[in-house]
Amino acid sequence: MRNIMKHLPNILSVVRIGLSFLLLALIKHTTLFLIVYLIIGITDILDGWLARRLQVQSALGAHLDSIGDLAFYCISLYIVFFQMQLKIMNLISMLVLCVFVLKLAALLLTRWKHHIWASMHTIGNKLTGLLLFLLVPLCVITNSLPLIPVGLVIACSYLATFEEMLLILSRNTYDINTKSLLKK
Repeated sequence: MRNIMKHLPNILSVVRIGLSFLLLALIKHTTLFLIVYLIIGITDILDGWLARRLQVQSALGAHLDSIGDLAFYCISLYIVFFQMQLKIMNLISMLVLCVFVLKLAALLLTRWKHHIWASMHTIGNKLTGLLLFLLVPLCVITNSLPLIPVGLVIACSYLATFEEMLLILSRNTYDINTKSLLKK
């Protein structure tokens, strides 16, 4: 039993990755989509919490969490921008594309400077994830793209990405669990 518990956080991360892809098939089934979406959110919270609680944090777990976040965010954006066929302003499209390019640049910068593929679990990145997590069901339920929540997610994403890039450039060692520029 202890062996299973030791791997449970990583299992939850892998499940989250698979469920993220399942969302693509469920977009026309709002209730199922929202249930799976909620399960993804719960597993995202539980994997890290369980790893800390069971004292089984690992580099693999941190990487699986980052992969899960990336898969979830990319699929969520794909659903909102392409599958829902919402009328999206060109400015919003360009801002989201720029965020994506900056996030990719941060990932490549991490790879170049620290020789790993990872994204930091900063407070800003977590807040961006939470706001995006709340935005997608709002878009699905209303079948619209509300400008104020979208603007908030975009602004938070820019700030979090710039903070992460500053952290990468200003630190000689890489700590995936760095909270912010203001605290380690």
